[in-house]
Amino acid sequence: MEIEGASPPSVFVGRIGYPYVYAGPLVPPIREDTSMFDIPELWFGKPIDEIVRFRSMLVRGKHRVHVKKFEKAGKIIEKTQELALAAKPVDVELEFKKRPRGFILLDDEVQPFGPSAPIRNLRVGTAKWDRFIEKAYYDTDLKAAEAVVELYEKGAFVTRIQRAFSVGAFGIKKQRRLVPTRWSITAVDSIISKELIEKVKDFQQIGE
Repeated sequence: MEIEGASPPSVFVGRIGYPYVYAGPLVPPIREDTSMFDIPELWFGKPIDEIVRFRSMLVRGKHRVHVKKFEKAGKIIEKTQELALAAKPVDVELEFKKRPRGFILLDDEVQPFGPSAPIRNLRVGTAKWDRFIEKAYYDTDLKAAEAVVELYEKGAFVTRIQRAFSVGAFGIKKQRRLVPTRWSITAVDSIISKELIEKVKDFQQIGE
């Protein structure tokens, strides 16, 4: 089975079986502007049923990989990483080994998505990367936490930072690894929160 569509872009890195995990793209069977599908910052005011509707359209492709050996895992993971760093929706052709199965799971930690299946082949169109994220990706001497803070201060969507973090796009070259999506969300939120707390400590107290 195969689907073609415009990925928001969106990827998912699982945590079951860590350090061997399943990673891959999320692709809807439509070719249009799907950018909102994976940017929660733009969902404010949207009805829950509308959010669930477009999230349920995202079909997950899965490919097993060791989190520390993802750079040697082949084209599927390489293309997944390229997709994750894109600034706009990218045309994707996703061929599965079998028909996708599953159901919508509502979770308070990650956004819901549709059925999933192992990937046989993955073709990704030309992806234009976010220029700030691209700069952080190629800076292999920049620590991951520093990259997260810099991107946040430059106004990057937290969701985009989390997505890039999950596919091992940041950090010292030899220390880079895939990070399960749930963990990347927690890690990025924690890094940003600590930075903001430190800045607040330097604020002048009211009444001084």
